[in-house]
Order: sequence, then C-alpha cells, then structure tokens
Amino acid sequence: MNFTTRKIVSHERLRKWKIPVNEDLPEIEDLRNCNRRNTREVAERAIGLSKVYLTSQNVPHSVLDKSLREFDSQYLTPKEIEFILGNRGQTTIVQASWSIEALHTLLWSLSFFDEMTVPTTLCDVNKTIGIVRSNGLEGFFKDSLLRDQEQVLDQCDFIYRCHWAIVEMELLGVETKLVSDVVVERHRALNWLVQGVQWDDISLDT
Repeated sequence: MNFTTRKIVSHERLRKWKIPVNEDLPEIEDLRNCNRRNTREVAERAIGLSKVYLTSQNVPHSVLDKSLREFDSQYLTPKEIEFILGNRGQTTIVQASWSIEALHTLLWSLSFFDEMTVPTTLCDVNKTIGIVRSNGLEGFFKDSLLRDQEQVLDQCDFIYRCHWAIVEMELLGVETKLVSDVVVERHRALNWLVQGVQWDDISLDT
C-alpha cells in the first residue's frame, strides 16, 4: 500500500466505526524512511513485556519458561527493571498491567494473530500470554515471523489516527467505543516497530 492510499484506507476504517477523522493529520513514515526491527529483536521485546505484565499480576516469570528468573534483566528496559525490582517510580501496577495490550500488538507483528481488530475491546489475556509460554522461549523464537513492513505501517497509521480521535473526543466530552488504554499501548508498540528509538523513549504524539 502506498503512502497516500494508507491514509485513505485508515479514514475509511474510522468512518465505518463512526470515529472522527482529521484530514489535516500528517502522513506517518513510509517504507523509505521508517525503521525495520528484526524478528529476534521483536520477540525479545515481547518476552520483556510478558515479564512486566506477569509482575503486575504477581505471577512468577518462570511460567513462561523455567530458565527465566524473577529479576532476569536480559529482555527488559531500564524502567522495566526498576518496576520489577519494586522501585515503581511513575510506573504503577495498573499501568504495567496494560502492557498486555502492547504485547498483543507485538505478537500480531510476529504473525501469531491473523489480524488486528479495532481497539474497542481488550485482548484475550490468557491467549496472549499462552502464545509466549506454550513452547517455551526456544519454541517462541522459532515460531516468530515478523510481518511485511507495509502491514505494520498500515496499522501504525490507523492507530495514530485512533489516538488523535480519543484525545479529541475527550476534550469535547463525547463518548467513544475506543478503549483509551488499548489504543495507547498499541500505539506505543507500533511506533517502536517503525521508529529507531528505545522502548522507554517512544513518542506518542498525535
């Protein structure tokens, strides 16, 4: 899908769900100037998010794989390490629990889910965590296959416009079917996939 068509399709999807459209929003990165993560990198980030979510639920990380320890920092960002060590800072238990939605998005990008739905409902938590833990880390790495970058950019463009719509409707006091935290976490994961920045430094500007 080319640069202009991507925006058009995103707007068609938004209108179908009666979500406001801003024609003036700029187009996002195209294939020529976006960053491309590799499969291993994305899979390792997914494991890190799994550990953060499990910590928020007081579940030991070993449920993913017996080789994982509670304070194993191999797959974690500096902020995530602080959270898991108990130095919560600005990362609350509730915020960390929403990492399951970012994980769900990365698992879609790794081809474990066929499609990304409109973010009006929460993901299936058991199914999402189950994908990571079903075959242990070795099996998870083996089964991961990063999607075509154009597909990732399509989703990135769509969620960017969803995020704008949520902010706009909140300002106007208008109800929306979109779930704010689902949109934010999807936006975070998708931006990380196409931007060459560290997870802790992702921008969610709309």
